[in-house]
Amino acid sequence: GDLLYTVTKNYQQRLLGGCGPVLIPFSLYGHEARDGRGVIPQIVEHARGGRKIAGSSRRLRSWVHVVDACRAVDVALSSPVGVFDVCGDRDLSPDDIACSVGVNLPDYPETPHAEPVHANPRLPGWAPKVDVLEHVRSEIARGEAA
Repeated sequence: GDLLYTVTKNYQQRLLGGCGPVLIPFSLYGHEARDGRGVIPQIVEHARGGRKIAGSSRRLRSWVHVVDACRAVDVALSSPVGVFDVCGDRDLSPDDIACSVGVNLPDYPETPHAEPVHANPRLPGWAPKVDVLEHVRSEIARGEAA
C-alpha cells in the first residue's frame, strides 16, 4: 500500500483543496544539515573533505531550495484556489548530485521510499530560481575559497 506520509498528504489536499491555494512542496534543501537529515549539505561537506557520509540513495527526488519555497508561499498569497506542486525542474537522486561533483558513494537503500509524482500543476507565476546542481557546486567552491 501507500506510505502513511503519502496518504496523509493526499488527505490534506482533499481537506484543504477548496479553501485557497494548497502548496505541495517536494524535497526541500538549504545550506544546513539537520540531525540525520539534509543530504545536500552532507554531500557538500563530504566533497569539501569534511564529515564523510556512508552512502547516497539512488531514489529520485524533486529538489526545491528553501528560498524558492518561501517565494512560492509569497506567490500563493495572490494565487487562485487549487492544489499546486512546488517542485524543481528535474528529478535527481542524491547519488546523481554526488556524482556530478565527483563524489562516488555506495548505494544507501531507502526503505520505505516514494518516487516523486507531479500530480498537480505547478503554482502559476512561480518557478524555481535555484538549481540544485548549481547550488551544490557553488557551496563547494565557497567552502574551498574560505
